[in-house]
Amino acid sequence: MIFRCHTVEGRLVLPPEAEAYLRRYHDEPVLVEITPVWSRRSSSQNRRQWGGYNRALKMAASLLPYSKDELHDAIKQRSEVIQPARLYFPNGEIIGDSKLSRTLPKPRYSDFMEETGALFARGGMDIWPNGEIT
Repeated sequence: MIFRCHTVEGRLVLPPEAEAYLRRYHDEPVLVEITPVWSRRSSSQNRRQWGGYNRALKMAASLLPYSKDELHDAIKQRSEVIQPARLYFPNGEIIGDSKLSRTLPKPRYSDFMEETGALFARGGMDIWPNGEIT
C-alpha cells in the first residue's frame, strides 16, 4: 500500500487511512519505504531535454569506442548533482547503489542537464544549439 505522508520535526505523520490500514498489522513487522515526492517535468520539457541529450550521446558514441548506454552510465556516475540511491529487492535485500537521474526533482534535474551540457560542450558538442535548457 502506498500513502502520501509528511514529516514534522523529523517524525513521519501518517494520514488517517494509513493509520487504519496499519492497525491490521498490530505487533507485526512491516517494511516501510520512504521516498521524497517531487513534481514531475512536463512532457515537452522531457522531450526537449532528452532529445538534446540523446543527440549528444549518439554523436559521442559515433566518435568514441563506447555505446550510448556506457556513456550515459559514465555521465551519471561522474555527476556531482546525482546522489547514489540504494536499490532493494521487494524482500528488503540490498541490490546495490546506483545513480538515477529519473528520481531527481526538477531543479536538480536542470542542474544535471546543465552539468551534462557543459561536459559535452568541453568535448565540442552542443546539446541545445538553439537556446537554454527549460
